[in-house]
Amino acid sequence: MPLRRDGDRVEEIEDFDSWIEDTLTEAIARGEFDNLPQAGKPIRIERNPYQPELDLAFSRLKNAGMAPAWIELDREIRAMHDALDHWLQASAGRLAAEASRIQHLDEMSATRPAPARRSWRQRWWPFRLFSDIADEGLKLDIETAWRRWSYERRIVRDQYLERATQLDAKILLFNNSVPRDLWLLEKVRFLPERAAVRFETTCPSRQARR
Repeated sequence: MPLRRDGDRVEEIEDFDSWIEDTLTEAIARGEFDNLPQAGKPIRIERNPYQPELDLAFSRLKNAGMAPAWIELDREIRAMHDALDHWLQASAGRLAAEASRIQHLDEMSATRPAPARRSWRQRWWPFRLFSDIADEGLKLDIETAWRRWSYERRIVRDQYLERATQLDAKILLFNNSVPRDLWLLEKVRFLPERAAVRFETTCPSRQARR
């Protein structure tokens, strides 16, 4: 005998179909179906050339502002793909701007004239010229900046691959949900290898920029 739970209360149901009918009758008596949209109007049937046997079901879903699961998944995938692409382009722009700034500093340090020969007093620590310290500090700052840039790029790459994995999972679910006779609508998987190539092309490494 089927059971129905209502909070802490458990109710035995002798006949499930009869229980549904009684529940609907009680709801109608309470007026819960009054003033519903499209009440008293004929149902608009949306024709589907791919699955005409489901015209009525699809029409009821559309009139309720819903769609079959695989169509809803298609919308989610499109939104996720657009958001991921926008995020990658923004990250690539930020990384490229910082790389250009570091490269400019590196080029400037390479074209600076070599320091003139100084006496032992000038080379001795208490008398070292500030320019020597500045030159060494600039080189260290450039290398530090590159290390920080590479670290940020690695974080962006990990985040991108994680989001790409989530997108691929949605695509797999979509492909498994599409009706068999609509298999041509299945989407290309966004596998880790494909996502990695996409990232390396959009956000090249320091070595690739040289």
